[in-house]
Amino acid sequence: MEMSAEHIKRMWQANPERVAGAFAKVLADFGYPVDQVYVKGELQRLYDGGTPRGGPSMFLARWIKNGIET
Repeated sequence: MEMSAEHIKRMWQANPERVAGAFAKVLADFGYPVDQVYVKGELQRLYDGGTPRGGPSMFLARWIKNGIET
């Protein structure tokens, strides 16, 4: 399954909590102990033009820029 960056953005605009929750679960699978609140704030910061701050933020930035391939 593949999700383009545009699809992720549309999903984010429609339901940021759902996207943040899903991404938080994926990041937890990678060993990052982040919650939905962190992910939602970080995604908003990145969509507002912020730069990634390392760790899980780098994954989020890559996903919203390039999409996700599973």
